[in-house]
Amino acid sequence: MEARRIELKMALLESLRGILSDSQHTRQQGEEHLNVIEMTPEFGIHLTDIIIDQNNFLAIRQLAAVVLKQYVQTHWSSTSDKYVVPETPEWAKRTVRELLPNTLGDQSSLIRSSVAYAISEIARWDWPESWPQLFEVLMGFIISSTQNFVHGAMKVLTELSDNMTDNQLPQLIPIMFPELIRIFKDEKSFSSNIRGRTTQILNSCVTLIYAMSDLEKTAPDVLLFPYVPEFLSAFSVSLLQPDGPHSDFLLKTNVVKTLICFTESFPVEMAPHLGSVISVVWDLFRRIEESTDSDGEKYNIQNLVCHLFEFFSALFQHKIYKSIVSRMVDDLIYHLIKYMLITEEQADIWVTYPGRFIEDEVDDTITSSVRILAVNLLDTIAHLNKSKILESVSKAVRKHFDEVEAIKSSPFWWKVHESCLLVLGSLNADVTIRIVQQYIGNDYLLNYIIQTDVQSSVSPFLSGRALWLLSKLAFGIEDSTFLNLIKTCTEALSQRQNIIIRIYGAKALYQLGQCMSNSSKHQLMLPYLPDAISGLMFLALDYNKDTEILGLAIDSLNFVLQINRSATESVHRKLIPILVEFYSTYNQNPYLEAIAQDSFRIMSKFPNCFQALEAFLFPTLINLISANGGCTFATAGTALDIMEDLIRSSPIPMSDTLINLGFPTIALTITDTDDVSIIQSGSDCLRAFISRSPDQVLKWVDTDGNDGFSYAINCILKQLDPQLEQYSATRVGKLIIVLFRKAEILAQQHLGTILRGVLTKMQQVTEGNVMQALVMIFAYMIHYHFQSAYNFLVSVPSPTGTSAMEYVFSEWYKQQDYISGCYNIKSSILAFCKILLYYSNTNDPYISSISLIEEVIQEGSGRRTRSKTSSAFRQKVAVPVVHKMFKAIIYEFSNELEHTGSQEKIPTDISDNSDRTDDEEDGSESLMYYCEKQFIGSSNFEDSDDEENADDMEDFLYSVNLLDQLLNFFQEFRQKSCYDSFISCLNNDECKALTKIHQLLQSY
Repeated sequence: MEARRIELKMALLESLRGILSDSQHTRQQGEEHLNVIEMTPEFGIHLTDIIIDQNNFLAIRQLAAVVLKQYVQTHWSSTSDKYVVPETPEWAKRTVRELLPNTLGDQSSLIRSSVAYAISEIARWDWPESWPQLFEVLMGFIISSTQNFVHGAMKVLTELSDNMTDNQLPQLIPIMFPELIRIFKDEKSFSSNIRGRTTQILNSCVTLIYAMSDLEKTAPDVLLFPYVPEFLSAFSVSLLQPDGPHSDFLLKTNVVKTLICFTESFPVEMAPHLGSVISVVWDLFRRIEESTDSDGEKYNIQNLVCHLFEFFSALFQHKIYKSIVSRMVDDLIYHLIKYMLITEEQADIWVTYPGRFIEDEVDDTITSSVRILAVNLLDTIAHLNKSKILESVSKAVRKHFDEVEAIKSSPFWWKVHESCLLVLGSLNADVTIRIVQQYIGNDYLLNYIIQTDVQSSVSPFLSGRALWLLSKLAFGIEDSTFLNLIKTCTEALSQRQNIIIRIYGAKALYQLGQCMSNSSKHQLMLPYLPDAISGLMFLALDYNKDTEILGLAIDSLNFVLQINRSATESVHRKLIPILVEFYSTYNQNPYLEAIAQDSFRIMSKFPNCFQALEAFLFPTLINLISANGGCTFATAGTALDIMEDLIRSSPIPMSDTLINLGFPTIALTITDTDDVSIIQSGSDCLRAFISRSPDQVLKWVDTDGNDGFSYAINCILKQLDPQLEQYSATRVGKLIIVLFRKAEILAQQHLGTILRGVLTKMQQVTEGNVMQALVMIFAYMIHYHFQSAYNFLVSVPSPTGTSAMEYVFSEWYKQQDYISGCYNIKSSILAFCKILLYYSNTNDPYISSISLIEEVIQEGSGRRTRSKTSSAFRQKVAVPVVHKMFKAIIYEFSNELEHTGSQEKIPTDISDNSDRTDDEEDGSESLMYYCEKQFIGSSNFEDSDDEENADDMEDFLYSVNLLDQLLNFFQEFRQKSCYDSFISCLNNDECKALTKIHQLLQSY
């Protein structure tokens, strides 16, 4: 047995040597032999022996430790995701656990680290159940104060801390925390690396204690707060020390991370302790900023600076620190501007790779620079300290402007100006204007600083930034200054200019599009539009391989194209082929694809552009949409969306190309795919064809004699296919309604088939928005084809075996509270009115037999208290569906009164779960929408209402006054003999609402 053990160990050593060989053949042989030996039960023990034996070469020992960790991952536990048979026997595990910890004190830090990782991997499966003594062994090493053992044990403890449980902490913390404090304080005995690990362990414990505090309120008081003063005292000493062997930047970063963890986990409890620490952190913040020269960072401290920003951000987000941080806002913003200075390294990279400049200016990149993080912190301060931000930013900017006058001889003075302009431009436009007007002085900034910096030749970054800021202030400046701005923007786009200037010219034009809606300003732009369009076109062409510059150029161009119809139409023959080529090249890039889609939507609004769009864009779209295009589903979906815009903008009658090629291609694409996104976009596209030119579509016939109507029916049935996922039916409702509206006689012949498909699809649906799309089909049929819909609902069985009417009405009522959109709300609630009037006139047995089950609270008489409510008996009762419809009508009436401003909203039982926000209601236009209308009005073309509502607007229901219609309903319905029975079903709030309705009817 012993001979076999020695033989296996020697074979293992030989395999490890082979793996380290320079020869590929030898390495391969070594790996193959290792895989064979790995299957033996003693494999882990032999690896441990090799690691422990200091007579072996260091590389062999280190490799053995790495292999041991991998072995533990694959063979130690059968529950591991990486498990491979056989599992290590328990006797072998026990031997490894006994031998391995002593190697944590090895002379080599490489061995200590590798062994620590192996032990941590074993502990993941065995601690504490099968290895309860591990923590005691580690703490013994730490208490020994032997440098190597402490280093190794701390590495293991760092890994273990992430896997500690709330049951273990109460036993571990009283032993562990005092030792962590001792190690952190002992800078002479322990390196910054070891001391930094104490903060990592502490962070893991604080996070777990915070999680525990939800259920165990006293956990922080017992486990954490008694140790906080001593930890913070030690942290303050470390942060005050200059960078060196006892306190380097990495250690300081770990300390700041812990302070952030304290602040975010226990902001209130930490407030009494953090006062003095905050002043220490502030001192560190200023020292680091002072340690950098004007050329950029002298030390690699970006990580520390980023966490300092995060710490200050955490303070600003908690009101309890308001009194502290409010005193430091002025100085903080002043110093943040210094952190925003462009470094020489950044400037060189941006000039060499200008697309990187655009990317780095965005604050959502994966690795943001200190400059952008400083801007983000400023934004946080501005958001949380609105009352103070005006004065603080103004003081900081004015102070920097004044100070820079004294260093104009320095070649880097311009960086300060650029940072100040960046700060002003990064704030909300309204805040920026108020700062300029109230504090800095409008004339001072515009005439002295911005205008001077725009003309400066010292750096393209300065002149470009000034131009960018001036564009943000455009709607508040005089016409003469605005003319100079537009002229400068167009000149900046010239091919003769530095690429940075050209980028800023495009940014400035884009900024104008974001913030300006004054029609008089647009008129001032007219003479410069040709040059602006040309400059942006050439920027796109010159950098057509750089997606960042290309995207910026086309995005800015989209704004310019909307300003004046004549200017756009004058260049459309040159521009459209460029845009089509751009789209063809980058349709796989979602960002650029969306920009191209905006371009085509804008161009399609101009009648004189349509012929060129059809000639150049249409073939590309057909190629992408058709099965032979070889494009992705997402690309085909976008191509269909663009095609819809093209169809809706087409002159009538449509061209033969659109009808003979476009219509059948889209219809066949829908029927030949199972991809939901293509089906949805294709449905909208098909609806646009039928809506815009129904006669042409219905008269079209393919070579086999199938007409356009049969194609449309096939597409509808495809969307209702129960074999497809439910979202295939999201857009089918609008298509069906348009088909009935435009081809009523033909559509009625297929009503039964369509409604059966809708009913079948409803059984599959679980998502509310899909169910709403389907029930709106029945709402439409109730309005316009009542008898046919009624006959269908009472004659076709539902999934439960009763009539379809019961199933449809039940699902319809469930969705009523969530239906959104002006047209849908009117259509649904007025359909309820029509059903109730029909019921009251006929006492229809089918409708009267339908009830909905709901849960009600049955409670005794007397005053209602919380205890009574909590103990009330809940009972399920059947409520006639007509009563529920009546309640829904009352709710909608009260909701309508709220929107008209006549009454306060009256609560009813149907509104308990209402989350609907009716953006589409009359008079609810947002400021942005108002600005868009003003902007479009100043352009020489009209932008139609949202195309999603274009078809709905053709229905008379869209324009009816819902309040009047509901009053008419109540006026008629209260004359019916059944009215009293409906009143008896109302609760107190609904009765009050009905009383107010009756009062309105008296004056109606």
